[in-house]
Amino acid sequence: MGAMGGAMAARLIAAGIPVSGFDIDESRLSAHVRAGGTTAPTAAEAGAADVVIVSLPSEASLAQAILGRDGVAKRIRAGSVLVETSTFPIAAKEEVRDRLHPLGVTVLDCPLSGTADQIITGDVVVLASGERAAVERCSAIFAAFARSYHYLGEFGAGSRLKFVANLLVGIHNIAARRRWRSRGPPGLISRQRWRRCVTERVPHACSRCAARR
Repeated sequence: MGAMGGAMAARLIAAGIPVSGFDIDESRLSAHVRAGGTTAPTAAEAGAADVVIVSLPSEASLAQAILGRDGVAKRIRAGSVLVETSTFPIAAKEEVRDRLHPLGVTVLDCPLSGTADQIITGDVVVLASGERAAVERCSAIFAAFARSYHYLGEFGAGSRLKFVANLLVGIHNIAARRRWRSRGPPGLISRQRWRRCVTERVPHACSRCAARR
């Protein structure tokens, strides 16, 4: 229920889709309740849904939230779909997929192209990969917080494209900064000008990269 997850939840609620959320940060849960959502006492309880959306900051938190003692795997139902939207190594997502498959759960690899601010305005793109029927089943959910989704094929294809996009963002940023510095003394570029270029010219930068800039 952080920057990305909280923004997705708010958009889903505004679209009339009920959302039960879980986060270890009580303040984020309070914000979710103020937006009209409900909360679950554990990740396991939150996972008792037809569609579970996961947005987490690290591989360790993914393993804990899904496969841990009170993880989603404890309560998720057969026939459910788990949508993993974080930007992680594909192997970490494959482990979750392989552990949930025997339970009758379909896991999708669906990283987002965009920032938390773009989710708020419905301007992100879902890079969807995995079982096509499950992706199509989630189309109405994607439409609530994204301007579009693209089905890219087998599991992991979404992350591969996200890695390429992030690499291109980095190359663009380095090239732009060097160009500006070549026009005057070092430090001449204002922070405001740099931020405006990043947000307006590179709308597909991930929130984690934007936070580091």
